[in-house]
Amino acid sequence: MIAGAFDSANNNRASLFNSVEIALDHAHKIQNSKLTSGDSLFGGTSEITVPDPALIPAEPWIEKERLAKEREVVGFYVTGHPLRKYEVEYKSFANFHIGEVEENEEIENVRACGVITDVRTKIDKSNKQMAFFTIDDFTGSCECLMFSKVYAEYGKYVQKEEPVFVVGNLESSGDAVKMHVNKLLPIDVARNELAGGIRINIVKEKVPPEKLLELQPILEKYSGKTPVFIQLFTNGSRSSVYALKNHRVNLSTELFIKLTELFGEDSFLLNPK
Repeated sequence: MIAGAFDSANNNRASLFNSVEIALDHAHKIQNSKLTSGDSLFGGTSEITVPDPALIPAEPWIEKERLAKEREVVGFYVTGHPLRKYEVEYKSFANFHIGEVEENEEIENVRACGVITDVRTKIDKSNKQMAFFTIDDFTGSCECLMFSKVYAEYGKYVQKEEPVFVVGNLESSGDAVKMHVNKLLPIDVARNELAGGIRINIVKEKVPPEKLLELQPILEKYSGKTPVFIQLFTNGSRSSVYALKNHRVNLSTELFIKLTELFGEDSFLLNPK
């Protein structure tokens, strides 16, 4: 139910979850009705009708809640991944994909994007707070350690189910690796801090001229401080990159959705500073 087993019957998992006791009571009444009709003094075979109960109304879980409960119940995300809406940042900034790391590999200053899970905090020998947590990306999971000095600056962002950008050092641990975290930011914050520009890739054979005319109002609507660049592709070959000097944007999920609708998937990337 929490993981979506009854979505085909009712996709409001919050309402189903809140109505578990009602459903159990209803099943008990149906069972009793079958026993009662079977034991009829006059040998009748008609069953007693038990009307279906009304479910307890509830505001549907937002995607973040829904996915978190899926992972809590079955150990992994079922109907999606919280990082999916941040694929642009993942492809632009991450140089470390958790499930692809070589065994016994130790690397400094790796950059990763993932979702925080299984957070634990403790007090160290200096009576300061530190944290242990896990980050999940599309390829696997990695244990993370954040010492008190780093926690004092970034600990406020260590929240379960929070999509984050992490910089740290990898340490081999048998057949797995651990990360000593040096910096951690929510991806929504990191995208504007880390991006030196946004590059929109235009394939001339696939993008008609009228679509280029639709780009200007989008850039104006999401005006900000990040430079915009256009790279044209003709017959599979890249031409020069052109800077749109009169346009700068504020990087946001809404802008990314508009660009994807206009030019398609994988049509832009963020240039790291």
